[in-house]
Order: sequence, then C-alpha cells, then structure tokens
Amino acid sequence: INISFFFKIVFIFFSVFFLFFTNATANGVGEFRVSNYGSGTQSGNYFYRGYRFRVSQETVITHLIGGGNAGNFIIGLYESTMNGEKVRPTNLLGFATATGSTAEQVMQLASSVTLVPGQDYVLAQGRSSGSGSHYYVNNLNVQDLLDGSPRINFWEPTTNTSIRWNGSGDQNFIINQDHLDFDGAMPRVGFLYLSDVNLPEVTTGSVAIDGTQVSIDGNLSSAGNGDTVVYVEIATTSDFSNGILYLSGNTGEDNFDFSTNFTPNGGTLYYYRSVAINEAGRVNGSSASFRVYSLNYTAGANGQIQGPAEQLVLPNGEGLAVTAVPTTVGYVFTSWSDGSVENPRIDTSVTQNRSIIASFEIPPTYTVEYSATTGGSILGELNQIVEPGSDSTTVAAVVDSGYYFAGWSDGVETLERTDVNIMSDINVVAQFGIITQISNIETGSGEAQIDITWNTNSLNSSSVQYGLTTQMLQQTTETNVDTRVQNHVVSLSNLAMCSRYYYRVISRDEYNTVTQSGVQTFLTNGCDILVLDGAGNEGTIDEVEGGVVEFQNNQSFARLIIPHNYSNESASFQINKLVLENVDIPFDGVVIDDNIFNLVAKKDSNSELVTNFDNPVEFVLEYSNEAVQTYQVGSFAIRRFNVDTQEWDILDCDHNINTKTITCSLNSFSVYGLFGLPKQQQQSNVGGSRIVSTTLSRRLQNIALMNNNQNLTLINNQSDSFPAENEISYNSVNSQKECSSHDIFGLVNQNSLVRRGVRGENALGVQKAVNQLNVLSENLILDSWVGSKTVEGIQKVQDFLNIEVDGLWGRQTQEAYRSWIESYCKN
Repeated sequence: INISFFFKIVFIFFSVFFLFFTNATANGVGEFRVSNYGSGTQSGNYFYRGYRFRVSQETVITHLIGGGNAGNFIIGLYESTMNGEKVRPTNLLGFATATGSTAEQVMQLASSVTLVPGQDYVLAQGRSSGSGSHYYVNNLNVQDLLDGSPRINFWEPTTNTSIRWNGSGDQNFIINQDHLDFDGAMPRVGFLYLSDVNLPEVTTGSVAIDGTQVSIDGNLSSAGNGDTVVYVEIATTSDFSNGILYLSGNTGEDNFDFSTNFTPNGGTLYYYRSVAINEAGRVNGSSASFRVYSLNYTAGANGQIQGPAEQLVLPNGEGLAVTAVPTTVGYVFTSWSDGSVENPRIDTSVTQNRSIIASFEIPPTYTVEYSATTGGSILGELNQIVEPGSDSTTVAAVVDSGYYFAGWSDGVETLERTDVNIMSDINVVAQFGIITQISNIETGSGEAQIDITWNTNSLNSSSVQYGLTTQMLQQTTETNVDTRVQNHVVSLSNLAMCSRYYYRVISRDEYNTVTQSGVQTFLTNGCDILVLDGAGNEGTIDEVEGGVVEFQNNQSFARLIIPHNYSNESASFQINKLVLENVDIPFDGVVIDDNIFNLVAKKDSNSELVTNFDNPVEFVLEYSNEAVQTYQVGSFAIRRFNVDTQEWDILDCDHNINTKTITCSLNSFSVYGLFGLPKQQQQSNVGGSRIVSTTLSRRLQNIALMNNNQNLTLINNQSDSFPAENEISYNSVNSQKECSSHDIFGLVNQNSLVRRGVRGENALGVQKAVNQLNVLSENLILDSWVGSKTVEGIQKVQDFLNIEVDGLWGRQTQEAYRSWIESYCKN
C-alpha cells in the first residue's frame, strides 16, 4: 500500500469527520471583522489589498464580509505561501461578490470553507474590472486584533498597513502573484464562522482623575459563554469615526469590572464607551463624554516646585496645592507668571488649561518715607529702610492750631500708622487743612434772581442749599471746584417772587471737607403790592395727603387748609406777611389786625409756581377779640389785590361771627387782606350839599335830612367809601309814599329768632327787610331760606343800625329795625 496515499485517505476521513462533528455541534454563528479593531471609514482605489493570517483552531467559514462604494468588489479567501519575503496566494478557497455602495456586506459562500491551524491564508478584496473604491479603516491596532479574536493567532502586516497587488481582475487575479508592496489602505473585510458562543453584554462606566491620567471604567455583565476581550474606545468625534480601542482585559467570567488609564490633552472634549469582543462578535456600551483641563507648574531659575507640577482638573474643579521653593541661597519666591503671589497656591474654578511659572529673585530692600503738608508735622522716623515682608516703625501726625488732620495721602485716616508686610516702596504725606471759617454772608435783592456772597479764610468751592421751607430741597451746582476761591458768589435763579427763602452757604476745601453756615433767610421782591416784612410760615405739603399751614399774627391766625390731590405733585406753601407802611388803600376802612398776606405755592421738583389748584385751597383768617371791640364786625371782608385793575376786589367768603373766622375757597394765590371799619368814626364837616364823611356818617346824615323833609339824593361815592356795596342808594325819597304802599312793620314775628338754616315766612320777612334797607350790593333772592348771603345781609343791617353784629335776627334787631322804619316813615 502506498503510505502517502494512506495518510491522505486518513486525513480526508478525519477532515470529513471533523467537519461533520463541527456542523453537528456548532449551531451558532461567530464573526470576525477588521473594523472591530480599527477606526475611520475611508475610500481608496480598486487595487487588490489584503492580509495574511493563521487560525488558532479549525474554523468553518460560512460567509465573507466586504464591500465598496461603486461597481462589483470581489472578496476572496486563499491559501498562501511565502516566496522569499513576498506573499503568494496559491489556492482560491472561496469568494463572494459585493454590489452597490455598502462598507461591509455579509455574503454567503457557495460552500463552507474549513481553515486549519498552521496554514497561511490570505483574505483579500479588489475590483473585478473598471474603477471603484474600497472602504477601509485609517487606523488598525493589530495587537488588539490578536487579543480580541480567539480564532486568529497570526496577522500580517503587523504595522498599520495592508498587502497590495496592483491591477484588477476576477477572484483568480492574484493566484500565484507575489504581492508588490504594503499600502496604508486597510480594507474592511471579515468572515462569519460556526460557533456556539453568544454575544457579550457590556456597560460604560465613569471617569475619574488618576494623577496625570484619567481612569475610565466599565463592566462586562455577560461574557457570552466564551473568552471575551474588553476595551474602552476613546474618540474626539461623537460617531467614533476616529476612535481608538484601549485594551482593558480578557475573561470568560460574567460581571467583570475593568478600567483603562488614558492621558488626555487638556481642554479637549472626548467621547468614550466600553467595548466587548468575542467569537460571536462586537458589542458597544452606551457613549459618554468628558473634558479635563491641565495645570502645569514650572519653576524659573534658582527654584523648584514642590507638589504635583502636572495636574488634571475637571471643569470648574480645584487643583492640588503646589509650593514654589528657592534652591539658591539668597533668593526668594517673588510671584507666579499670572501675577499671583500666593505660595503655596491652589487653583480653583478651573475652566481652561493653565501653564504657570514661578519666579525667584534676590530680595530687595524697600524705602518708607513720611512727610507732611503745612499745618502739622510727623512724630517718628521719617525715612526707613525695611526688608521685604517687614513692618515699619510707628509714626504719628501732629496737628497745628487752626488746622485739622485730613488723612494720609494713601487713604489711611488714623493719626498713627504702622505699615506692615511691606513689599514695595512707600511714600505718603500727612495732609492738614485749614479749619474753614465762613464770614460776611450777604444777600442781594431781586425778584426771580438773587446773588449770595460770602468769604472764607481758605480756598474752597461754592454752593448754596435753599428752598421755600427749612428743608431747603434745592441746591446749586458746586462751582470753583478746581480753582477754589476765598470770595464766593452764587446766583439763585427761577425764584418765586414775593416769597421768603431759607438757605445756607456751603464750601468744600481741597480735602473734600465741607463747611456750611447756619440757616439764613432772604425775601424776594416782585410783590403785586407792598413788600414782605419777613414774618410768616411755610410747610411742604404732600399732594396725596394734603395738610395745613398756619401763621400767628399777633392775636390773630392765618391758615391754609390744603386738601389731598390739590395738585399732581407736592409743593411748598407760604403765608408771608406784608409791610403796611405808606399803604394807599383807595376806600374807607383799615386792615384788621395787620392781616395782609402774600400766599405762595411752589412745586418741590422744579421750583415752578403752582398757579392753579385741581381742588380749591381754603384760606381762613381768625381775627382777635380786640378786633371785635374796635371794629364793626359786619364790615369785615377779605379782599384780593387785582394787579390788572390795581383795585382790591372783595371775595365771596363765609364769615362766622361766632368763631370769629372768615373762610375763602381759592383756586389760585395772590395778595389778600382783611379790611373793616372802626366802630367810631368822627363826622366830617359838610360843605354845601356835599358830605365828606365816613359811610356811617353819611347814612346818619341822610336819615336826618329825611326826617327834616329834605329832598336830596343820598351819597353813594364808591371811590372813597367802605364798603361801597353797603351804601343805601335812592333816586329820590318819598317817605309817605314808601310807607303807605308797603307793609314794612310786620315783616318778621317779633317773638321769633331767625338764624342760618331757618325756612318759612319769618325767613322771607328778614330777606324783605334786608332788601328794604338796601345794605347789599344787590337784593337777596326771596327764597324764604336763611343762607350765608342772608346772614351777611343781617350782619350789614345790624352794623347799619349800630347794634351788636351777630348775624341773628332776634328781638333786639327787630326792635331796632322798627325804630328806624318808624322814624323814617313818621314824616
């Protein structure tokens, strides 16, 4: 028997038996892919490229993996041998054709191929004809491939390249052709084989800093009932197209913890994931990302760094302490290159890479000098030399008479000072200022503008605080700030005329020390009549709350009652008394209790006069008991000076005799006075038919003439009478006819008391009696109701009859009225 033939028969038998046994027992599928150990997806030309490899155990190949991005690409599995240093495929074991544009198509072989250990094989891919491009990885880690593929124990090239045959053709093109060279394009090829191993299960862990590296961990939860290799893949792109596998371990155990150390570039954003590969294939864990920053500390000449000179820090994290230490005698640490002088130092809130250098120098000495301005001196050593970090000796500023201490030039405010931890030269001056004295405050005169002058004994700036109240809410812009002066002039403008202002002068010296005078006042001109005498009162009234301003004038009171919402903003209100000397009042009468005032309202915000009120302001004058004794109360009236006519217009006000008050509602302000007649006035001489006398005298004369049956016209000269409206005026007198045609005796029930608010016949009778005597400027409306106008008429009648004026029509008033009528009608 031919021995060689026998061994061939035995080999074939065992091969068939093994194949049968393998097919019978291996009912799973495993895979091998070049891309599992490479990164990137590139495309190149159509030349044949491939790899030489051996398997560690007999392996049954069922499918080939390959592809391209155009036309038909053929992937072939060959036996091979070496022709010197050249790889030569010798036998085609199987092939498949990839069509279309897919990087890794899985294509079934026509029949399975069995690979055995010790035999060299070539897995190659190329274009059958025409042109097209491979898909290939741009980085292949051969060691990872050997570690992660249990069926492969040899791979060539071992470098990051592939074997290349030039040209194109069908699957037989490279048989018995030596390869030409090695090429950087590594095709994405592979195969499927029979296996009972299951896919592994892996999870991605967290990142921690481990010195100058980061530690990334993961967990292999299931090894897939076979040996499994675990990696951590790290990339700078989220799709891991440039990812690199970092080998972490090899195990057949489940729940296997693993980790990988990685040295990152500071500031770069990295993506990472756990990877597990066994015979069944590759499984990727979930992806995550991290970024760290680098801290690099170096020492300049004559020093060194103690502590971790190179550090990694998570974003917004904190580094470890480092210390700059001199290595040469006489040198000291001075500063870090970023300006910090902390030593040791710890960098915190890190958001970028930092590279910092420590500097060392021979320490200098520092000069400390103290001096003083005029007005004082310094007690202590004026010139000192100190070592870096040392303290000076204590010095003290001494103040001369007439001066004050204004502080040291560097801002220290204490008289004594000791400079500590000196690290630079110091040159400071003790500053002394003259105690400012203000004198010769004078105020000019004017209306809307007034100049205020004063003197200071030293150079100062100038300003004035002023206002219509003691709050002095306005202040001028500070002038003479740069030059400073001793003779000061400040002009106040946009002032309210005929008003009293409060003010103080303010001066500031070169050391910003402020001196101010006491509160002063001045009066502005421009009154409609007369001038202010300086007396009065004022108040700032809130427009929401309203308020009251009062002024006591001898024994009388003037009062402003300001309602809420009188205007749209707060204002200052003034009651200013006017001077009465040389006043020409063009009618009979006098000013009661010197009650003549200028009223002012001025906005706080811009000093403009309030010329009209949204709601009326009440002006109340309360006269004295002495006025009641001296003057005819019924003649009292408040008049307003009319600038246009230069006359005093009488106001329609409410006169309450019981409370001795007269109340007027004002919608704007002007000059107001309380006028009236004395109770006793001396009668003037009568010349011819003209009577020159007071109103009361003329009335009495008219009555007397009537009683003597004299026919005359009663005098009603408004230009020299007071009040003009109270004159009794008849075109002619025919007493008999008047008395016979009117029932003038029984107008009012003698037993009744008619007062304000009464209605009915008695009220009507009073109104007729008032009209009968014609004491008002115009007759009352006969409405049978006693209102304020009727009360005024009663008061006028009582004054005319020379009886007590109380505004009540009682027995006394009725009897006096009857007596006068009877005397008038008797003739």
